[in-house]
Amino acid sequence: MFLCNAAAASAGPGPRITTDPIYVEADVEPAPGEAASAERTIDETDRTAPTVDSWFEGMPGVQVQHAGAPAQRSNLSIRGADGQQTLVLFDGVPIGGLQGGGTDLSLLPTLGIDRIRVLRGGLSDQAGSDALGGLVLIEPGPIASQRRSILSLRGGSFGTRGLDALLSGRPGDVGVRGVFSYFSTDGDFVFLDDQNRSRQQQNSDAQLFRGLLQADLQTKGSGRWRLSHLSSYVERGIPGPSEFPSTQARQDGLHLLTVLHHDGLVGQSGLIRSFVAHRMERSLFQDPEPPFSSPIEQPALMHAGFAGVDGRWFPNAQHEVTLNLRGQLDRGRITDPSGAADTIFEGRGSVALSDHWRRGNLSLYGGLRAEMWKLATPVLAPRLGLGWRPNPRGALRVRAGIGRAYRIPSIAERLLNWGALRGNPDLQPEVGWSGDLSLEWIWPKMELQLTPFASRYERTIIFLPASLYVIQAQNARDITVLGVENQLAIGPFAGHRFSASYTYTRGRFDASGVALPGRPDHSGQVAWSYARGMLFLQLMARARDGITLDRYGSLREEGHVFVSGAVGLEFSVFRLTVRAENILDDQTAVDHLQLALPGRAVYAVLTASEGRP
Repeated sequence: MFLCNAAAASAGPGPRITTDPIYVEADVEPAPGEAASAERTIDETDRTAPTVDSWFEGMPGVQVQHAGAPAQRSNLSIRGADGQQTLVLFDGVPIGGLQGGGTDLSLLPTLGIDRIRVLRGGLSDQAGSDALGGLVLIEPGPIASQRRSILSLRGGSFGTRGLDALLSGRPGDVGVRGVFSYFSTDGDFVFLDDQNRSRQQQNSDAQLFRGLLQADLQTKGSGRWRLSHLSSYVERGIPGPSEFPSTQARQDGLHLLTVLHHDGLVGQSGLIRSFVAHRMERSLFQDPEPPFSSPIEQPALMHAGFAGVDGRWFPNAQHEVTLNLRGQLDRGRITDPSGAADTIFEGRGSVALSDHWRRGNLSLYGGLRAEMWKLATPVLAPRLGLGWRPNPRGALRVRAGIGRAYRIPSIAERLLNWGALRGNPDLQPEVGWSGDLSLEWIWPKMELQLTPFASRYERTIIFLPASLYVIQAQNARDITVLGVENQLAIGPFAGHRFSASYTYTRGRFDASGVALPGRPDHSGQVAWSYARGMLFLQLMARARDGITLDRYGSLREEGHVFVSGAVGLEFSVFRLTVRAENILDDQTAVDHLQLALPGRAVYAVLTASEGRP
């Protein structure tokens, strides 16, 4: 599945440049140095999933955190870091929630995205705030020259139904691609509680409207312009923990992101990329009957503006220098239950410089970012990386890196007021160090990767009791994470592909020694697929051991094995795919938020397509 990533890494991060017309294709972010990474090119079977979170299953070091039923919130944990400590970029711009809680992957459409990459380890020197555990790049691919159209209909368990459509083409020098996606589910299913009683999950319905509009223009002499607009609207119930279900809690949200890029050349040995972007989030959370407080109505409106310039120079084939400038303006308004509104308006700016040097079998990387926030002392994020190939034609590759990363507190962590649950305007940025050593053996049809790592996070923000009646966000805990990531990929052999991954992650609070909530020590996946002619088959098994559900180690969830599979048939322009999730029908599993997970589910997707990708 990931055989291409090591070959791409060994080839180096340099761009491809032609000049008639000017066309620049480069990494979304500056070169990843020697960061451990995995990538995946999205195929037609991947796109049959209703949300993109399933694409990350089985990646080493990555845990997908689902919030109960389909279309509920889901985010990523990398190397023990939570969703807020994992930075997700769409077309080079952060799409994480301005209100906190990490990036909700369910808001992304499955069409229009061609590749995902996960870079593991603290990477704030390249990407800025939030990349303590790692960096995720979600990349809409280039628009093909010929017309392309796709229409998909889906339906299945729990009242699931949906429609996805894509239309793209390139009339003249302008390429245009539009994506629309609708997904809806009743979300109610039977589960077994901790007393082995059969119960019906309620208030898990959801409706998602997602869209993506892209346009690019390639011209002689003025470089390449690219516009992306990502939008989503969601209405869903919030079911609450299985022991304290919420039957009327609702959340509505509108999310908009617009990005304008320009790529051009600088002389004969460099390129420059600039962008401006705007992101808006509007949400409303309501709960008429919360279990431990009076009724809650919490509207919020967030705006963020971004601007940046990346310059990359290549003095020679073995040397690359990158200069990165970023600016961001945030404006947030959160209304508390009494009707009073708190507003925050602030800016931040950063400058980063990196140097990537190659000589023979050796590759060295050095980077440093300084970010100013609230006119305080700049937060510094240095990083060093090393790559070595003992034999240029041999199978072994060695990579190592160490770096400092940070996370600036979210607006919600500073302004939140849900009665007894409150933010803290005096919060300081989280900081941490992480290092790893990656050994890779690459053969023509097989890849083996082994990566031990260690991370330490300081001033971690946690909501803790501040008084008898108030729980408040505080810089309260230090965390240490140790682990090993393993990955094996084989294929293709006569249409067969096989992959396996195993991750050991030991995350603990330093003071108490209690395990981090929601993070298993052991997790892994085994996957097999077969494609030949009109037929496609896939079988996957994911496993994890027990997890702690609270900060005190008093609640635990047992380990689980989840088996899923898919079968696809192609005929003419049509493709029919049937997916089965949780084939073993485990009805006792809960997620990291103590929300019940659904048992066996079956989905069918019928797709008609015309033109080539």
